[in-house]
Amino acid sequence: MIKKSILRFALVFILALGVVLASSLDESSSLSRQESLAKKAALAKEVKAAKKKEKVEKTKAKKAFEASLVSKGYYRLHTVALISENDAYSAFGDANNMVGGYPDRFYTAGTFLGYISKDLESVGFLRYLDPFFFTGPKIARVSFFLTQKLYTPYSKDDASFDSIDRPYAGTLYGSFGLFLRDEDFTQDITLKLGVLGSAALGKQTQEDLHKVIKVPQFKGWDNQITNYPLIALAYDLNFYFRFLNTSYFQSDLILNPSLELGSVTSRLDLGIYARAGYGLDKSAIDNYVFKKGFYMFVFFGVVPRVVAYDLKITGDRVGFDKLSLSNLQGYFEYGIKIGFSYFQASFALVHQAKEFATQGLNNDYGSASLAFSF
Repeated sequence: MIKKSILRFALVFILALGVVLASSLDESSSLSRQESLAKKAALAKEVKAAKKKEKVEKTKAKKAFEASLVSKGYYRLHTVALISENDAYSAFGDANNMVGGYPDRFYTAGTFLGYISKDLESVGFLRYLDPFFFTGPKIARVSFFLTQKLYTPYSKDDASFDSIDRPYAGTLYGSFGLFLRDEDFTQDITLKLGVLGSAALGKQTQEDLHKVIKVPQFKGWDNQITNYPLIALAYDLNFYFRFLNTSYFQSDLILNPSLELGSVTSRLDLGIYARAGYGLDKSAIDNYVFKKGFYMFVFFGVVPRVVAYDLKITGDRVGFDKLSLSNLQGYFEYGIKIGFSYFQASFALVHQAKEFATQGLNNDYGSASLAFSF
């Protein structure tokens, strides 16, 4: 009996000891888990704080880098531009030269839609395209434009082709440009790829527009120049000579030689421009902006031109080649440009000399441009 009691007591004692030990182990394990979770939470907090600090430091470094570029003269905004050229813009008040309210002859309309990058701190291998590469570092940008141009003859009611008049033609092309600038000169190197002919959709564009504005349709688009690939490389250079530079008025002279070699046309221009106004250092005549702020100036330019060939006039089939291309051409233009903060606008009138021998009138048109920087 005593032995059984001792055995029961021993068994109960062992069970109680097991329960106590299990409870102790469970409490120890719970504390260990709590400590582990606390360590993980602390580590996660440290990682989050480190990432936040790294992000703040990167933001500060980026702002400092941007500020350093701005202090060096970099323009750190992107630009989108829309340019519309039309001979109607130059014919207001000249009813004798207008048919249905619009002249629509020779180079009659052009639309340009494009993007210009901010100033880049590096252009990689593209810097080797700079003919003046060894003269020192330059600020660079890249641009992309989509352009459509329409050309029509003087006679609009003749459905057949008139070999002494300019043929119907359209061009549609994309262009990639590399723009480089220094303190006293700029360079623009542009590659153009597209098409001359019906694939340029010139007929459709003009007919749709004429339906909207309710003017007569032209009858000869079925005789337009056939499709031909448009490939061209253009190089434009501007040398700036500053004559007057006061706080409120500046003036300069710009020498502007340019060359284009391509499948459709090849030509050499030797232009000279004069500008006068306020904030000339903030913008070029075209859509390139150099500094933020207000600027307004007028400009005038004379551009003699030598043309080797132009398929938009002579075409690539029998009949068009009867036109005698004028190898010595040119134009002069004058206009105004205004910019403030993120916006800029300009308008110019262009008076172009005759492009072929039997051309009865000069080709006049207007060019309007709107651009926004962001």
